[in-house]
Amino acid sequence: MNHSLMYEVLLNLWSNKMRSFLALLGVLIGTAAVVALLSSGIFATRAAVQHLKAMGTELISVSMYPSAQTAQTEHTELTAEQMKVLSKQVGIDQMAPSAHWPVVVSVAGQALNANVLGVTYDWAAIAKFKLHSGRFLNPSNSGGLECVIGHAVSVAIQHQGIFPRLGMWLSLGNQACQVVGIGQYWPSNFFIMEDLNRSVMVPLKSAQQFSRAPIEVHHLLFKLKSNEALSVLQSRLQARIQQWLPNATLYFKNPEALIDQIRKQRYNLTLLLSVIGGIALLVGGIGIMNVMLVALAERKSEIGLRMALGASPKDIQRLFLTEAVVLTLLGGALGVLIGSLGAFLIASFSHWQYTFLGMPVLIGFLISVLVGMFFGFYPAYRASLLNPIEGLRSYI
Repeated sequence: MNHSLMYEVLLNLWSNKMRSFLALLGVLIGTAAVVALLSSGIFATRAAVQHLKAMGTELISVSMYPSAQTAQTEHTELTAEQMKVLSKQVGIDQMAPSAHWPVVVSVAGQALNANVLGVTYDWAAIAKFKLHSGRFLNPSNSGGLECVIGHAVSVAIQHQGIFPRLGMWLSLGNQACQVVGIGQYWPSNFFIMEDLNRSVMVPLKSAQQFSRAPIEVHHLLFKLKSNEALSVLQSRLQARIQQWLPNATLYFKNPEALIDQIRKQRYNLTLLLSVIGGIALLVGGIGIMNVMLVALAERKSEIGLRMALGASPKDIQRLFLTEAVVLTLLGGALGVLIGSLGAFLIASFSHWQYTFLGMPVLIGFLISVLVGMFFGFYPAYRASLLNPIEGLRSYI
């Protein structure tokens, strides 16, 4: 680029600082919006994926319910032998069945907001349920009246004026169980329907003692071996269970399906945020065009004098277009800085991990330059069509 042309452009912009600032401001806000919104969308997606990994990407769960056409007398649950066969499937490391049912939980005659969950010993490790004190259910226990309470249940007991402790007794309907373990706070898990914080867990083998109605196992949680294809394993499990329970409706949850869902949401979110940022840049581009058109009306005499001294229409067009490009470059650069700062603040307040992302910065900056060139072309073209005699009339 000609150095004298750049000098003239900078001089013109500096001599009209307020007008230049107003034109620059629209591009700055639009670029900052694009960078901040796109970066925040990526941060939110990463946080969701990290939360999924914390829950366990090696898990698959299946819920089995009778379909609407299933007769009441028809078998709708897996037998102990069938569950044993499933646990020995290729790719399965551990399997934990569970069953829940409505029963009133109380302590010292005071009802608690809790549900009863029948589980096996492996359930704690697979569900990542950690104990604050005591132990989990005894794997060798074949029907003992013992239980483990979740964090919220222990808090509810304390609100009744009773200190939750190991060895205390809870009433589950007409039966009593002794507390052998108290759980820590358990973060919710995509693969587990029950809230373990509000659960009283009892051995699945002894669950029938706490309910008058038959206890049916409708939920299975699988921990997979590494490097196992989830879709293939799920297909094998579904085929085997459907063979045993042909009229049952199966609901599978696996990390691949959730990751695909997150990716789709990220695509939709990115598209939405790009449209919002694009609208902001569009408004900024229109502002540049309006300011340049005003400048054209104010500088008719200057344009006429330049043409009278030998400047060609292309020289005039190049001068105005360069001014528009310089404004968008400055606005884009400042917008990138402010947008990156905004993304950092959003990540900090949302407790997302912040990393500098080059893609949103590059996209925001390139779009801002293209917008400036597009909306700066028309005023530059109008300036090149100005009649020199009409421009010189302003001197008279």
